[in-house]
Amino acid sequence: MEPFCEERNNAKNDKAMLRLPSTTEVGRRLPKEAFYRNLKLSPKQKDAFVHGVERIEILNSLKESTIHIPAGTDVEEIMVI
Repeated sequence: MEPFCEERNNAKNDKAMLRLPSTTEVGRRLPKEAFYRNLKLSPKQKDAFVHGVERIEILNSLKESTIHIPAGTDVEEIMVI
């Protein structure tokens, strides 16, 4: 079974590539269940997700308090995972 994403070799290079302000850095793990909890997945899809994704990490959070740009009417925050 193929994993959903490739293994990350160098998170420092990923952060440098995005060039986001340090005020946006989060560095917090997101439980897999929080990601798929509200999705309608077949047992096979859920199993593939649980076993194919090692972890989910929130790298950055773009919101009014971190980038000083007012929130929109539809979108208040963008998370980089």
